Amino acid sequence: MTFLVADVGGTNTRLALADDQGLMSESIGHFVNADHRSFSEVVEAFLTGQKHGTISACCVAMAGPVTAGQARLTNLDWHISLAELRRITDTKNAILMNDLTALGYSLPQLNSSGLMQISHPQTDVYRNGQSLIVGIGTGFNVCPVKVEQGRGPSCLAAELGHAGLPLSLIALLEERFPGKARSFRTVED
Repeated sequence: MTFLVADVGGTNTRLALADDQGLMSESIGHFVNADHRSFSEVVEAFLTGQKHGTISACCVAMAGPVTAGQARLTNLDWHISLAELRRITDTKNAILMNDLTALGYSLPQLNSSGLMQISHPQTDVYRNGQSLIVGIGTGFNVCPVKVEQGRGPSCLAAELGHAGLPLSLIALLEERFPGKARSFRTVED
């Protein structure tokens, strides 16, 4: 089985193929969004350059709101529909979700090398299976995650768009990365 996975950000799109063994690292493709008219054009360019069989399933995580099988980037006029995704990949097994929601679902699978905790409870008494995924890229977004014992994660879809960082988070980041936190800029800047 061959899977197509994609991360569609506000500035760049990354695509790769995967199989039952995991990601095929040699297939990873990187595209600058401004160089393409649509996401469909990017997928077609990527697949043309790959040696692959039939795409069995596809998962696209994108930086923007996803509602009822429709998505759009918040800072680029790209609209993606589940129907279009199924057509260009020639598979009925496709999913379209917000990028931070996708990260939320992956949280229980990550080991410590894939995580950086910038704030935590003072004692284990307060641990309750809750996490907050924060994405700071072209835009700024969050995904609240709750993992309950014996169950998969529950991830809330949220889209903050191009909000600025809260002062309390800037202070934490400044402490950890002196001189770096205040350099974050939004599209509105």
